[in-house]
Amino acid sequence: EAVDGRCLSEEGKEAGVNWPAPRFLHTTTRITDSRFLIYGGLGCVDFEPMTGFCVDLARNAPFDDLWELDLNLARLKMPPFRRIEYQPALGGLIGPMSATPPGEGHRLFMVGGSKSSGIEQILFGYPPPPTVGTLRVREYRHGEGVASEALVFGVGDLWIGATAHNGTHAVLFGGVVHNTLTSIVLVMEMRRGMAPALRQLHAAAELPSGRAWHGLAEPEPGKLVIFG
Repeated sequence: EAVDGRCLSEEGKEAGVNWPAPRFLHTTTRITDSRFLIYGGLGCVDFEPMTGFCVDLARNAPFDDLWELDLNLARLKMPPFRRIEYQPALGGLIGPMSATPPGEGHRLFMVGGSKSSGIEQILFGYPPPPTVGTLRVREYRHGEGVASEALVFGVGDLWIGATAHNGTHAVLFGGVVHNTLTSIVLVMEMRRGMAPALRQLHAAAELPSGRAWHGLAEPEPGKLVIFG
């Protein structure tokens, strides 16, 4: 988002306001037309002093912070970020997938995510690191500052997939389980005032090949487009 033709990060750096640390492999969810939630991801613990490039990732220490970004405040030249405190602390995640129920922007559902980075294992085909082999499903009631987590067995430690949702349902496709690319399809039904219902689809036809860091969109009701 640009403010008067300038990047929001430029505005924040100049103002010296409360701002999330640099990160990637986090999740971002829109809760209104102008407000977004940002959670987790992987940061850097050491920078090259001359260039500022990251030379050491915090592989086993993902961020566990939840932020709200308000673009209307940014347009008014006010600090756009607000950190949301919650209890209990559940531990940071890399690459989770997230969505909000219809009309309930105060509730954030999060599926998957890993507590440690297996990027090297994925890229070079190294043996996967030890894992609990469970899928995490979290709910953050950020209006109340409350978080909870449930574990789903039989799916695996799924992360960096892609999500598309239309309000009542979210479709999650692909990602990585351990260090293996997958073409798994999960559907999460988000019911107002209730816990989400999660199920796995088993397609009769051939599925796209397993992948991560891809795009997923719903160009029209009932149809999804996967790219990259």
